[in-house]
Amino acid sequence: MMKSFLSKIKNNFFRRNRFREVGFAEKKSGPKVHIGCGPIDIPGWINIDARAFPHIHIVADSLDLKEFSDGSIQEIYMCHVLEHCSFHDVDNLIQIYHSKLRTDGTLRLSVPDFELLIRIYLELDRDLEFIKKSLMGGQEYPQNYHRSVFDKRLLSTLLRKAGFRQITEWETEKDFGQDLGDWSCGRIRKGFRSFEVSLNLKAIK
Repeated sequence: MMKSFLSKIKNNFFRRNRFREVGFAEKKSGPKVHIGCGPIDIPGWINIDARAFPHIHIVADSLDLKEFSDGSIQEIYMCHVLEHCSFHDVDNLIQIYHSKLRTDGTLRLSVPDFELLIRIYLELDRDLEFIKKSLMGGQEYPQNYHRSVFDKRLLSTLLRKAGFRQITEWETEKDFGQDLGDWSCGRIRKGFRSFEVSLNLKAIK
């Protein structure tokens, strides 16, 4: 079933001429899955989102990757998605991603950094209005509400608890070779000043 599913995905890539054969060059490498990708379209990745953009391969409200077999995925990427889940669900999701990844597969996460947001709040004389969307979500559509907060210590603890190892910070341009235009390197701006808001962590199964 998994082989048939991936074949359909691969054929769609080439039929639309939107993707290079990245991630499929070696069958043993497994697919790369971008969960909650929104408008971001990374060549060679399987795009999953609750909204049916033209580049979305799987439209789903669920984040549990039920379409994929355990031990089948090479890499999972989520940028500013995990915070939309309740803290009760986050624990379970990270464990699910550990099971879905191949041995030595990578989980790559970007989330709003609570510590950074607190620093910005204090530096700007307690301007809660400025950080409220980064903290609580834009809230302009049903899925865009934040239900969890993270700092490096908490997220690292959750990853280790699920069995991940080699937990390190990562930078978008170094890991992807370009600015993806998402929040992994996004900044919020006030006048001439701008502030990073994201915590980027990756971990190996």
